[in-house]
This record gives sequence, C-alpha cells and structure tokens, in this order.
Amino acid sequence: MARRAIKLAALITVAQQAREYAQKNPAQVNAALGRLEDTVRSRLHPKYSAHVGKGSQALRSGLGIASAPPRAGRVQETPPQS
Repeated sequence: MARRAIKLAALITVAQQAREYAQKNPAQVNAALGRLEDTVRSRLHPKYSAHVGKGSQALRSGLGIASAPPRAGRVQETPPQS
C-alpha cells in the first residue's frame, strides 16, 4: 500500500511540474502539442481526426493554457453569427 502512495505522490508532483512549465512557456508547449497532434493524425485513419483534436484540447485545458491558434492548412469551424 505504501508503494502505491509513493507512486501516486510522484505522479502528482510530475503533473504539477508539467502544468507550471506549460503556464510559463505556453508557446513552446502549444508548438510541441501541435507537432504531436500532426504526427498522430498522420498515423491514424481520418475518421479519428476529431478525437485527436478533442484530446489535445483536453490536454491544453488540463495544463491551463489557451488553445492553439489555427495553423495553415487547417479548416476552423466558425460559430454562426446572429
């Protein structure tokens, strides 16, 4: 039981450090996540593209950084204006 507590404490520490780094360096983290997203999309079937986007948005949200601006070659859905 003590080993689980130690492992959990280590995971919590790593997650906190990742969040702090992301908040201090949002541009670098967004760039790295964008490259990772592109790599994953290139290896998966196109029908999973939306899932990859949702996953990266959830990761950015969990790290406490704003979403990445749209990059060239991507279509961004715009909400209808009323």
